[in-house]
Amino acid sequence: MERFLVLDRMTKGIVNPNVMPGPDVNKWITSMTDPITGISPDYELVCEYEPYNMPVVDTRLINIITTQSYLDAPHPVYPALKQWLKVYSTEDIPADIKKLAVDNKEDEANETTSPSPKRIKYIILAMDNIIKLTCSDYKNSSLINDKKKKEITIIKQIADKIRANSKTKDDKNALIDAGINPDLDSDWLIDEFTEDVTL
Repeated sequence: MERFLVLDRMTKGIVNPNVMPGPDVNKWITSMTDPITGISPDYELVCEYEPYNMPVVDTRLINIITTQSYLDAPHPVYPALKQWLKVYSTEDIPADIKKLAVDNKEDEANETTSPSPKRIKYIILAMDNIIKLTCSDYKNSSLINDKKKKEITIIKQIADKIRANSKTKDDKNALIDAGINPDLDSDWLIDEFTEDVTL
């Protein structure tokens, strides 16, 4: 539906952008011959004209700029009225903003393939497996300083808790498979992280 606007005849500025056809305007639109009444001579009724649709673009990469202006030309549908022309143009978004959009999509993709808690879980377990394969007796190794021994100990403690929670999950799923509702809130190891470890 076309949008009708009231303009100041001198400035061509919009007086009330929300004016829609009233009874007199509707009568004129129907007959196309009767004069429009009820509008002050200081004002002019115009009809919005959008010669082409808003472009379909990825607005994360391209800005759409809307320009509206008075055009002293008959409206194609209501020729007794002048046009309030509405046109669109596009503007490229700066590269650094585009790269932020790419980063966001990467995060979304990674979150889908490996949600953060699970991603951390498998990183910790992989590190623990590497420790077991390469330096299982790390506490007695003279090649590893105390700081690194502490870091390895923390990783192993976290890994032990993750494995315990993985078993708890399997146990609860087994109950569900057997038609038994488990206590969802019990048995999980939810100790807060601490860097206070004993070597």
